[in-house]
Amino acid sequence: PPGGSLDTLRSESAEIRLAPTADAGKRVLESAVAIGSTEHPARAESRRFASGGTTVERITYVEGARVEVSQSTGVFEVPVAGKLLFADRRPQAGPERDAPSPAPGLTLGANSARGDTLLSWNGTMRYQRGDGRVHATDTVRAIHIDASGQAQLECDDLLAFVETQAGGQTPV
Repeated sequence: PPGGSLDTLRSESAEIRLAPTADAGKRVLESAVAIGSTEHPARAESRRFASGGTTVERITYVEGARVEVSQSTGVFEVPVAGKLLFADRRPQAGPERDAPSPAPGLTLGANSARGDTLLSWNGTMRYQRGDGRVHATDTVRAIHIDASGQAQLECDDLLAFVETQAGGQTPV
């Protein structure tokens, strides 16, 4: 829907837990465990649409042989090798967002959240939506592509912060 979101989960099998709401006829997703395989990984995708339109502005995509999603805690976990994609196609930020971040860390530029960031790992990955914390282990590779070019990073243990759902800018 315009200005809304669409979340999908694809896997060979899944365990879904629903929680009741104040409206007795409705339930909301509390958590899901999606199980796939190396050849056919489980996939979770979240798309955010521009307000007033159907253009996709942001995508979060994660895959692995096992994907664990908790709506109540706002955590995506992949306890095995996998991939994570953040795509941000929103318009560039204005001067008010160009100020340097007070938090320490590597920043890729004032508009670094824009563009595509792909992470892959051979160990585990945990993404906490609330504070934008991503922790991936074992042969981690990060590639970020935006209008100004491409940045790559390879390491064994990566702790990164990405722009959160609330729209706050934090270093990558």
